[in-house]
Amino acid sequence: MLRCRNLVIIIMVCLFSLWLVATASTENSKEQEHPGTEKFLEALTGSLSHIANFEISAKKENYFTSYSFLNKGIKEIRIYNFKSQKPLSENRAGKTYLRFKLSIVAYKSTASAKTALEVLLDYSDPNIGLSYAWDYVVNVGPTVYWLNAPCLLSKQNWQKLLVSLKKNILKNSEHDFFECRCGLNCKRIFCLSLFPFSPGFSSCQLSTANCQLKKDATIKPYCHAPCTSTSI
Repeated sequence: MLRCRNLVIIIMVCLFSLWLVATASTENSKEQEHPGTEKFLEALTGSLSHIANFEISAKKENYFTSYSFLNKGIKEIRIYNFKSQKPLSENRAGKTYLRFKLSIVAYKSTASAKTALEVLLDYSDPNIGLSYAWDYVVNVGPTVYWLNAPCLLSKQNWQKLLVSLKKNILKNSEHDFFECRCGLNCKRIFCLSLFPFSPGFSSCQLSTANCQLKKDATIKPYCHAPCTSTSI
């Protein structure tokens, strides 16, 4: 009887020790891999706090399923889905929530990330862009950031979301990006230098004042056309 009791105690102590080690390693890996992520996400939702408060769900993937052509050289994908805590409207058809998504795609090298951006731009439709909505895709080092929002969001509020994103990720002096306008095509600009963004600094001003088109491109700096659908 005593032996059984001692055996149970030993097993419980071992299990508890394993739990502590697993918890500590998980917390450490989160801190090392993605420092400041929580503040970064709060800044994004804060840019639209005048519209709604948001809940955030996150998931991690090892590869794309819908965009398998982006999987070459990939390390991991972190996808953050944002949804307004309360519906913006409600009728017989149901409730309407404001949603948007940020995908952070880590590649094994900067070259692989640049190739992914090129391939994704080539995949976009010349008339309706990537998703017939708002899309912003930028390559910063070995990472590709892809922000997507529905046409429910107005051009003005989309720009606020972009400013918040750029403040947090565009730390390098060189980055390549393209942007797709709601219901329209995508435009690409290659930035050679970067100065701090101010809250009212639009992407069109940035394009004209601080970006240089690639020599092989035929795209001129642009301003967004207004969204054709009802937006907030």
